[in-house]
Amino acid sequence: MFRTILNDSGHLLICKEDGQALGYLLWTVAARPANPFRHAERMGLLDHIAVTHTARRQGIGLSLINAMKDAMRAEGLTGWAVTYWNFNKASAALMERTGATPAHVRAEGSV
Repeated sequence: MFRTILNDSGHLLICKEDGQALGYLLWTVAARPANPFRHAERMGLLDHIAVTHTARRQGIGLSLINAMKDAMRAEGLTGWAVTYWNFNKASAALMERTGATPAHVRAEGSV
């Protein structure tokens, strides 16, 4: 799966210390045509982010996202998006620290 994403405009960032990977981030570029709801855009999509359990709460995730945003600006992108599960409070808090705000809500129910 990662190989396919990396072959299809994916970018991988890895945070290492003393040769050990502490976290990674994978992002892609999406070009979206205009539709009745949005203007055409070319934006970054944060696909995966993970930090090892022992390295969490040290700013690694935020540093990875800031590095991603720098790379996106260098590619001429003006925005980025991410999807995360509602139950994942750590991801929600990290995204809030980056300045990302929810853009839409998907609700699910039983039948």
